[in-house]
Amino acid sequence: MTRRFVVPMLLAAVSAPAIAQETVAQGDMDTIIVTGRAAGSGMRKAEASFAITTIDQQSLKLAPPISTADLFRRVPGFWVEASGGEGSNNVRSRGIPTDGYSSVGLQENGIPVQYDGALGYLNSDQSFRIDDTISRVEAVRGGPASIFAPNAPGGVVNFITRKGTDTPDGAGSVRYTFTDTTAHRVDAWYGREIAPNVGLFVGGFYRQGDGMRDMGFKAEKGGQIRATLNYDDGDNSATLDVRHMDDRTPFYLPVPLTFNADGDIVEVPGFDALKDTFAGPNNKMVPIKNVGGPFMFDLTEGSHTKLTAITFEAKMRIVDGVRFETRNRYRTSEILRNALFPTGNVDTIANYQASLLGQAKAGGLSTATGIRLTYTDDGTAVPADANGNGLLVQGNLLSVSVPLDEMISDNRITADIGNHALAIGASYAYSQYRFDRYMGTILMDVQGNARRVDATAVDANGVAVGRVTDNGFLRYGSIFDNVGMNTDSFAVYGGDEWQITPEIRLDAAARYEKLSFRGLVANKATVNLGDPTTLADNNVLTFGNGFTNVNDSFNGFGWTVGANYQFQPSMGVFARYTDTFRLPSPGEWNGNPTHTDMAK
Repeated sequence: MTRRFVVPMLLAAVSAPAIAQETVAQGDMDTIIVTGRAAGSGMRKAEASFAITTIDQQSLKLAPPISTADLFRRVPGFWVEASGGEGSNNVRSRGIPTDGYSSVGLQENGIPVQYDGALGYLNSDQSFRIDDTISRVEAVRGGPASIFAPNAPGGVVNFITRKGTDTPDGAGSVRYTFTDTTAHRVDAWYGREIAPNVGLFVGGFYRQGDGMRDMGFKAEKGGQIRATLNYDDGDNSATLDVRHMDDRTPFYLPVPLTFNADGDIVEVPGFDALKDTFAGPNNKMVPIKNVGGPFMFDLTEGSHTKLTAITFEAKMRIVDGVRFETRNRYRTSEILRNALFPTGNVDTIANYQASLLGQAKAGGLSTATGIRLTYTDDGTAVPADANGNGLLVQGNLLSVSVPLDEMISDNRITADIGNHALAIGASYAYSQYRFDRYMGTILMDVQGNARRVDATAVDANGVAVGRVTDNGFLRYGSIFDNVGMNTDSFAVYGGDEWQITPEIRLDAAARYEKLSFRGLVANKATVNLGDPTTLADNNVLTFGNGFTNVNDSFNGFGWTVGANYQFQPSMGVFARYTDTFRLPSPGEWNGNPTHTDMAK
């Protein structure tokens, strides 16, 4: 279904602080902005008829955001859940209750980092890292963001990078950062003009560390490098930018908490809620049985992104006041997410034994009268008061691979005619991705770096009659998906900024977009792998009979109109109304290729 979002009339003082809880210098209001606009001419931030936040490079260095999502905390109007680590977090824009980056666009120099930021286990923040190659950030909340950027009804954040022509005589820096969590990082860049109007720039970062929670192994390792060649003579410009990232970060998941006698939320005994995580060496390399052989689950991979993006952009003067602008990006990436997801309820050992006994009887172990629990790694018995809490919990060892190749081209003509700044443009995006997901469900104790637990059914004499688990697994193949999808997105848009008087400006813009996608989603079957000594392999999800074809298309139309009254050079008021949309993500078909609840 084309999701509609209507933003009612807004009235705001443009002179409001640009960054929450920070004092904004007068010069901030004079910043020339480029994001969220149709026209190619410059506009001061104070004159914008939409809500915009600017963050300069110095601010990024003095208070570096831990993650891309963490940067959103500096932008009013966004709710941020950034507990997952450096990637795969959640950002919500005011009034739009969607998670991930499904309603907020990330851009790099005015072109999407990832056209669809919600492909399913592939948020756009997994495709991007903030480093010292970023010159400044512009964040537009609502308004025209969804007209000039795809999949951005809630807003767009545009990261504008450094260029060699910014420092004609040459400049650079090297910065070393370390933390008390044994993390080390080096950021560096250098740029200069190598010929008249021609600049060369190179920069990036490298880091490694244990992560913010103790996983018992190096959880962070990698970095990115960027090289840029640009030309700018004032009338015409061209930039070729290549960015390569190979970075591995942990993905943090919920931790157990409980209530004390006063009803207050407290941590569970034996588990430090601020430092511990269930993930750890005991589950670092684990074979998950599957049809044809085991799948080796590697927890050290975490969220691992290997990505190369090549961007070409140019602005060319056609005649006085008329320019052609083109922005093009090709990216190829291999993105893997391996993590331990706690699932179900944390419960006492006694309650788990009762539940597991019921599973044993239902699985055919009719003579079972009890459950014996042992640690998988050394075979010792699990004591009733294990870790000082006597608790167990289930966990999913989940591996998701999403290779993505993508091409985006955005082209527009801008014209300054009299008091009008006009633009008309078209964009096209093509992507090809796979979605491979496999998972096994384990039983584990409740402590930092949890250990897998085996459950054996015994009779009245304490003799084993069968195993409920195998190597700590309650079920192999508890999730399985195999998807291949191609997408085509075409959009046309246009806008006009009309300066009626020096103080009054009206603007209006509209966008039409059509999305088509087609692909194959593997049918599933449940099989028994044939080990008669355990119940863990009795219901394994795997390939079924053939594939289901997916072939669908959707379209949407959005528009916005705004007015600005600039009664002082650094102060004004604006009003805006926006009716916008967000087309369905093809990722919504990954696990359900036949659903028909998306109205055209």
